[in-house]
Amino acid sequence: MPGPQKPSLEEIQQQLESAFSRHKRGDLGFAATVYRQVLAQYPDQPTALHYLGLIAQQSGNSQQALQLLQRSIEIDSSDPRAHNHLGQVYVALNDKRNAALCFERALQIEPNHVASLNNLANLTLTRDLAQAIELYRRALRLSPDAAFASYNLAQALKEYNSFDEALLLYRRTIALDPKHFQARHMLGVLLEQRGEFPEAISEYLTVQRLNPRHVSSLANAIGIRNYIPEFTLVRRAEALVTRPDASDEDRIKLHRGLGRHYERASDFERAFAHFDAANELLRGNRAPFDIRSVSKNFDRITSAFSRDFFARDLARISDSKRPVFIVGLPRSGTTLTEQILASHPRVFGTGELPDIPKMVKLLRPEYPECVALMEPDALADLANDYLRVIDRLAGPEPLRVTDKMPLNSLHLGLIARLFPEARVVYCRRDPLDIGVSCFVELFDLEHDYTTTLEDFGHYFLEHERLMAHWRAVLPIPIHEVCYEALIAEPEMTCRALIDYCGLDWHPACLDFHKTERTIQTPSRWQVRQPLYQTSIGRWRNYLPHTAALVQLLEASGFTYAKDTPERQTTASYRPLKRHDRKWATPPRSLVRPIFIVAAPRSGSTLLFETLVHSDRVCSLGGEAHWLVENHRELRPGAPGIDSNRLTAAHATEEYRDSIIQQIATRLVDQAGNSVEAESDRVFVEKTPKNALRIPFFDRIFPRSRFVFLWRDPRENISSILEAWRSGKFRTYEKVDGFEGTWSLLLPPDYRQCRARPLEEIAAFQWECTNRVILEDLEALEPGRWISLSYSDLIANPAASLKRILKFAELDIDSTLEQHLAHPLPHSRYTDTAPAADKWRMNEPEISRVLSSVENIWQRLRGLD
Repeated sequence: MPGPQKPSLEEIQQQLESAFSRHKRGDLGFAATVYRQVLAQYPDQPTALHYLGLIAQQSGNSQQALQLLQRSIEIDSSDPRAHNHLGQVYVALNDKRNAALCFERALQIEPNHVASLNNLANLTLTRDLAQAIELYRRALRLSPDAAFASYNLAQALKEYNSFDEALLLYRRTIALDPKHFQARHMLGVLLEQRGEFPEAISEYLTVQRLNPRHVSSLANAIGIRNYIPEFTLVRRAEALVTRPDASDEDRIKLHRGLGRHYERASDFERAFAHFDAANELLRGNRAPFDIRSVSKNFDRITSAFSRDFFARDLARISDSKRPVFIVGLPRSGTTLTEQILASHPRVFGTGELPDIPKMVKLLRPEYPECVALMEPDALADLANDYLRVIDRLAGPEPLRVTDKMPLNSLHLGLIARLFPEARVVYCRRDPLDIGVSCFVELFDLEHDYTTTLEDFGHYFLEHERLMAHWRAVLPIPIHEVCYEALIAEPEMTCRALIDYCGLDWHPACLDFHKTERTIQTPSRWQVRQPLYQTSIGRWRNYLPHTAALVQLLEASGFTYAKDTPERQTTASYRPLKRHDRKWATPPRSLVRPIFIVAAPRSGSTLLFETLVHSDRVCSLGGEAHWLVENHRELRPGAPGIDSNRLTAAHATEEYRDSIIQQIATRLVDQAGNSVEAESDRVFVEKTPKNALRIPFFDRIFPRSRFVFLWRDPRENISSILEAWRSGKFRTYEKVDGFEGTWSLLLPPDYRQCRARPLEEIAAFQWECTNRVILEDLEALEPGRWISLSYSDLIANPAASLKRILKFAELDIDSTLEQHLAHPLPHSRYTDTAPAADKWRMNEPEISRVLSSVENIWQRLRGLD
């Protein structure tokens, strides 16, 4: 009898496609069985060979995959997918040349094959970024709903410094795939670099909800400046960093994030332990730092670019006056200097361009000696390549374009040869502060001298030797910016810098913190603030660990630091301990402090930002949630603490001393300059959560005074609603008895809000906060508080401020009078411009809850 009839080729193809559907859903075992059954009957069936090769690749057997896919293509070379998959096998085998040929062959067969476009772009990324971007664009045009295409293009554009478009594409990726946590993380990184810190934090926390073990977002969230993370996040980081399966890379990131968190909390010993652990791991994964190799390299540089070299009759390579090279060691103030320059309307700041180091890499190993032997045309090609880069980034308008790659200081000889009309700005700072700042950051350096303070000291001294050589031989005058002088005399220092760059003075250079730019360096937070002095002497926080560096610098005879503020020596330094009674009486500025208390979104930030323009007051520079929440025992969730409410019973001597110390060491004026705690200024504080802590602060500061700002509940509740909806004011990712993230302050009895509509939560926050404030203030002796309505503040700010100053026994000064002569600007937390009837956009919701707040509203109206 004849055997069973073999299925037709059409039937075989149907079987294969049906199996491939299950293959794509992850059922590799079933699919592989079908593919093998087909090959048993038709050994040369190309589709079965192709799909089985794909399974081999997915299973990690690249050699078997290579054989199967090559055999499939030998039989039928018309399927672009097979070429694409073969290319991916070559990528896995690190054969980039054959991989590229496969992707290109797939595109010859099908020019619109999206997967091949994407894979070819991935392969092209490192050698031709512009070409890769164009390939990604083609892929996205062909597949506009593909989240991977949007994300890959965003990544490439960020690398290309096209930050605005990258930002839009990260958002597009998330819209296409809300669970795309990589896009959310990178969006957070870019937002942080742009200075949009609250939204960056929100994205990092969203990544943590989607993927609690995503280390980079966790490390970034707990380490971001001026953010007090929920203690569960810190606990998670501390747990992950000790897991035996954690990679060194993950541990490094977590140690750094935890170090920054504890430094922010002034727990410097614990912070240093984490920074040291991160650096120990780095040292274990990198070649040991060799100062002898560095010294020999610097000797080659100084010999090649000698005084005689520049004294020769050299052909002029470029007449461009656009480039301004800002150099110095990392953390020496290069980012701040660029931000000042980039605030000038005729200057464009590019950040840290890799192009000069890439030139040097291309010229090695003959560099630096080869520069003297190069033909002028070859040098002109290098110069023109660089100028094309800055032209692309800056456009034609700016007269000057800055490049702040710090270690271009090693290449100033080449720079001077290519661009004799360029400017060079050298940033200097106390080496102890630079050393500590480098130690706590992570750098990708060819010779990493930042993982120990001793290595830093040796490198610093060699770098000083090199800079002394450049000052002696370069035909370009080097302008120095001393960080400490910039902080002490900002206008004089900035004017000298602008003049050196051949520009007319512009006042925007002093308001550099208002300039919106993407900043990719660790200084992204600092340059968004007015100049402040607290970063001077940062090394003192780690004094026990800096002895070797101090000794090395002193032994070298190095004297640069003598003009910085006088240091405390190890012998005289004594850190404040919890039991010390240093503040038996508060320093002068804290004897009768002023606390602004208000329900959230009542306008307290506007009042605070106006009041601190007075030369008679000082502050912590803004909201200071850390002042209380540095003490984890006072945070919600700690024993006996279930909200932001604190009473006099919580104000122990231990907390009193700690809080006074934190304030006294961080006082600043309106410009961010440090203020002595014993000055005759009056301390003003405004942190929303402190509205629920009046008895607590009354116990700490028995002569404190309170300004109670209240607002029409219709306007206020509407603003609270919008704050919740914006996602920008999240304070607690999880609180007991409430589902979801909590925004703004956390009142007592908040659990009653569980599963209630948002308008009821907003009304509860308004009613409870104002009720608690009233009860607490009415318990004080008369004359220690006044009330002010938001409507009066807006209608007549000058009269309102004079009333507050009179209450505080202060005279209005010319600085504040000048500020009040103009309409008040929006506060830093204003999302949309105020308008009298703006609340009506939420009128239906507000109407439903207005009766629940009527009693407190009547009491507030009675205060006028």
